[in-house]
Amino acid sequence: MTVNIKGLGKITASKEVLNELVIAFSHSATFYMLDNWFKLAERDKNISNAIHAELSKVGYYDNL
Repeated sequence: MTVNIKGLGKITASKEVLNELVIAFSHSATFYMLDNWFKLAERDKNISNAIHAELSKVGYYDNL
């Protein structure tokens, strides 16, 4: 699957790998927030949400 994410560009990976990226960027956003790096936290949260939205569109989370 290929997703085009603002700030990263096109990512081609399996749905499972894309889901792992969702989790990784979400965790990254949390850690940035705890260190008061709000702009970086917002960026990573937006990336996580964008990939999650693309996976939702194709039904990835429907049967979990």
